[in-house]
Amino acid sequence: MKNTFHSIVCHAPVKAVYQIISDTSQWPDLFESCVSTEVLEKGDDYQLVRITAQDNGREMTWDTHRKFLPEINGVDFYLPVPMPLLTDMQGRWRVVPLDSGGSLLFVERSFTVKEDVTGLVEGVTTSEEAVDFMLNFIDRNGGKEMIAIKSIVEGKDHQEDELSFSFESSRILPFPGVDIYNLLADAANWYSLLPHCQAVDMLYDDGSNQEFIMEVGTAYGSERIRSIRRCRRDVLTIEYFQPEPPPVMSRHSGRWTLNSVPGGTEVFARHEFQIEPNACRNLFGEGDIASYKQRLHDALDKNSLTTIAACQNYLAGKES
Repeated sequence: MKNTFHSIVCHAPVKAVYQIISDTSQWPDLFESCVSTEVLEKGDDYQLVRITAQDNGREMTWDTHRKFLPEINGVDFYLPVPMPLLTDMQGRWRVVPLDSGGSLLFVERSFTVKEDVTGLVEGVTTSEEAVDFMLNFIDRNGGKEMIAIKSIVEGKDHQEDELSFSFESSRILPFPGVDIYNLLADAANWYSLLPHCQAVDMLYDDGSNQEFIMEVGTAYGSERIRSIRRCRRDVLTIEYFQPEPPPVMSRHSGRWTLNSVPGGTEVFARHEFQIEPNACRNLFGEGDIASYKQRLHDALDKNSLTTIAACQNYLAGKES
């Protein structure tokens, strides 16, 4: 069985987020991949819904049985008729209140692929390929769903959209994904691994959930950045957000994803941020929104690629 996890911080009340995840009739309008939803059966606390979605030109249909848990702002689900490659899938949506007044939305999914997947999806001929296909499908669409929900509940206007930006960097390293993951997850020792990390104050770490303050060297001096992370060794992903990002950003979150590829592992580093124009002007001088976005993109991208290079150098040194 494989497991996935996606999360995002929404600057909106819990009930507003729960309303989105509990009402599938809105999904075709909200989610890019969702073609249609049809309620086949419903009761006081459940629905059976048929969902049709599209990914890279491929259309898939499945039925999902959804049990509503409004007392904990959650929805549990399982697929009595799963996607073509699967024998089963189940999971849960949850919305958790934050001290700041916002919400943490997360969704967990678990699935098992069929032993024989011949002829079910074009280009997929083995169970290993089926696992990779499903992980990539869920990761792409899960991330887009999170961003779409966040945009709706936060009521982003044109100005907010102008200030927001997201991007992804990637490199292929000739090492197993678990070895790279172990370095990325070991934040307590980043000061000895990463050239831009000066110190780490680990506030909490239970092996999956982490909270720490990292001191980072920049061209403008040292910054102390607080991060909260969810580490998933089973699926080789790390999601994080910064409740107190650097002053030039009003929001910053991201995700590390490690995918097996021929010859090693492709390391993806995703960033989503919103700039703070006044702080950017104070630090960078006069400029426009596009120039500030570009400066932050370049700085974050440099840190990500430096981190990937540091992992490569460390693992190469262990082999020599």
